[in-house]
Amino acid sequence: MATPSDALHPANEDPWRWLVLISCFFAKVFAQGIRKSFGVLLPTLQRQFDSEIWLLGSIVAIVCAVGDFLATLDFLHLPIFKEPRFYVIIVVSSTVRFTHMGWVIYLVPNVENKGIAPLYATLVAAVGGVGDATGKIISGVTLWRELLNSSALWICGMTILSISLIMDFMVTSSFKGMLVLGFFQSLGMGMSLSLNNVVLKDIFGTERLVNVMGWIRFFSGMARVLGGFVVGWIYSSSGYYSYGFVTLGCVQGLGMLVLVIGRKCIPDTE
Repeated sequence: MATPSDALHPANEDPWRWLVLISCFFAKVFAQGIRKSFGVLLPTLQRQFDSEIWLLGSIVAIVCAVGDFLATLDFLHLPIFKEPRFYVIIVVSSTVRFTHMGWVIYLVPNVENKGIAPLYATLVAAVGGVGDATGKIISGVTLWRELLNSSALWICGMTILSISLIMDFMVTSSFKGMLVLGFFQSLGMGMSLSLNNVVLKDIFGTERLVNVMGWIRFFSGMARVLGGFVVGWIYSSSGYYSYGFVTLGCVQGLGMLVLVIGRKCIPDTE
């Protein structure tokens, strides 16, 4: 007879789980690499096609959002719209996706716009990857040690992200300053993105998680498109990406406030 200790033994675990884990890892690497490569290529594409930067950014955002829109087709669970907490999560998740899309596409062009060489600008994106991983590790360890519940930790991540984005205008031509700022922006981004699904599971349970995630991805897809457009449009109008990054920070701050106010709709889960 199998005992509880046998169930936890590695020999009894599904061997395919490692293949699934490795596949998901590389899928994430390639997806993020493709998205961030657009940021590196954006100035070149603008010169090559003599196009407005907001148009190129919008095209990239639409391509990234297609998967979000398609994910909704199989999960049309309309009764979920009767729950007020669902609207809180829609707003908060959409602000996170809006901010993420604008940040990913325009991070490298923003650094170059400050007078920093393209090679160093890509290094800021690389440091951003370290910050993203750090944010995910912090989230996992904090939840594992039960230091904070998921919604409170989500607020912390969005606060870091919002403040670091708003501070973008304070760093003009300092490469070291952009490295530090890029690290904290991606750290907050990593926490905010990784905790999104955790909060959904804590609020709606595993039974309705797939349905809720389908609708969240639909609205998040629209937010992605707006994120890609807004920052590019601000740059085309002003000549500075920093104004767009400050806008991203303000939008993310608004999402954080909505979550703080709406937490009475969200149970305190461990």
